[in-house]
Amino acid sequence: MKIPRSWRSELKSWGVTALVGVALIIGIKTWQSQHLLPADEELPAPSLQLTALDGTPTTLAALGDKPILLHFWATW
Repeated sequence: MKIPRSWRSELKSWGVTALVGVALIIGIKTWQSQHLLPADEELPAPSLQLTALDGTPTTLAALGDKPILLHFWATW
């Protein structure tokens, strides 16, 4: 069974588009992974001065090694 010429050009077009798409995705993933830190390297959090719910100022360092959840909220 022969594939009509119009279908062949359509298949070539789809094939080229798929290859370009795959190459683009691989390129973006590779570029993104270049700027990541290694998993075994830990960096300390930057020093922050925060206001607690009761209004008292506190620093991130004063909280010690306890887990901290920061919730950033905006009104827009």
